[in-house]
Amino acid sequence: MVRGLTTFREHFIDYKEQYVLIGGAASSEILSQSGLTFRATRDLDIVLIVEALSAEFGRAFWEFIEKGNYRSIFQNKEEKKCYRFNNPVNAIYPEQIELFSRIPETIDFKGYGRITPIPIDNELSSLSAIILDDNYYSLIKNGLMDINGLSCLRPAYIIILKAKAYLNMTKSIAEGENITSQKLNKHKNDVFRLFPVLEPNEIIELPLSVKNDLRDFIFLIENDTTINIKNLGIRRIGLKEVMERLKIIFNLD
Repeated sequence: MVRGLTTFREHFIDYKEQYVLIGGAASSEILSQSGLTFRATRDLDIVLIVEALSAEFGRAFWEFIEKGNYRSIFQNKEEKKCYRFNNPVNAIYPEQIELFSRIPETIDFKGYGRITPIPIDNELSSLSAIILDDNYYSLIKNGLMDINGLSCLRPAYIIILKAKAYLNMTKSIAEGENITSQKLNKHKNDVFRLFPVLEPNEIIELPLSVKNDLRDFIFLIENDTTINIKNLGIRRIGLKEVMERLKIIFNLD
């Protein structure tokens, strides 16, 4: 169980249509439903559904932050709007919360790097979020599922995001950025951890740009000699079969 997830679920039970959990916390919750375990994860990555955000959600969010007594709050420099919260005093709250979204249509966005202000109920709030590509944001909206009152992303859609994160980090490393192999490989390995809980006959239609990203990811994986999928919980089939199944699910012919 991810620290603070029960507290988060109970607090936001009435706002399931306004956010979705992605990443490690969602993966942990999904796998636990099948009696499987996920790697340790400490943070909640939350996508805000900007089209649905209400003033009530905004108040509930800040009430959550105040009750957790978060000691570190990260802001974008220009607007002083908050997008990351960590190190809460209250131990039953998530260790870190990070917000993601797309650039809202209701604001005149002039560009503040990777961070966008977030309006709530047509008014600018004190929240901001890390910007998501529009195609990926739309996919996330299409991939919501309710797990006992918690809004999570379906496993196939988490795999799409994990593949993109792996590609981005691989590119950053090639450009000289210092990223540890552990941080890089967790995204690749998470794809295999989630594979056993994919729906057997699921087919997902994707924009061309996302398909191309997945093709690039699969090419890298098929040529990666370091992968041992048995250590990641897949023992009945091999790497080639896993990749072929992903090609079918995401219609990558």
